[in-house]
Amino acid sequence: MVSLGTSTTFLMSTPLWRPDPAYHFMNHPTTPGLYMFMLCYKNGGLAREQIRDQLPGAAAASRSWDRFNEVALATPLLSQKNPSDPMRLGLYFPRPEIVPNLHAGQWRYTYHPSTGALTPQPASFLPDDARTILESQFLSLRLRSSKLVKSETHPSNTTSATKPLPPQPRRVYLVGGGSANPAIARLCGEVLGSIEG
Repeated sequence: MVSLGTSTTFLMSTPLWRPDPAYHFMNHPTTPGLYMFMLCYKNGGLAREQIRDQLPGAAAASRSWDRFNEVALATPLLSQKNPSDPMRLGLYFPRPEIVPNLHAGQWRYTYHPSTGALTPQPASFLPDDARTILESQFLSLRLRSSKLVKSETHPSNTTSATKPLPPQPRRVYLVGGGSANPAIARLCGEVLGSIEG
């Protein structure tokens, strides 16, 4: 379950006991034999709103998400217009963050798949930040939970030779204010994946 409010919280049931100092790990409160994993990010909705408010053409008085959604969905995956272009990611923390434990700031990077080079970029705003912030936030959830999920074959595949899906949760539920936003919900699903929806 992903709670998309002022902060972002990620909760997951798992049969695996793999505690880590970067997240909370506890016995499941309702199901014996399962555990519960929890990540808390202070800069969820606050960071998304900050990017929304910087977009040219956003209605400042209404703080509408329409322009943000339009730009986020029109921007290519990882801001990569061509396969040879570098990929773009960023960290957006208007306040000091819990996971990772960092001071407030914004950091943007390009990644060049052909060379493996990760290059810092200026912290100045670009409209692509509407998509980049969503991909970066949800990629952090996926990477931090990856040790607790396993590769499985998609339930609709019937042949044993089918390539397994990458490790991902079985189902993802979105709650909180951001869950009603179609662009946020769509990109969350694209990044986190989920075998059953």
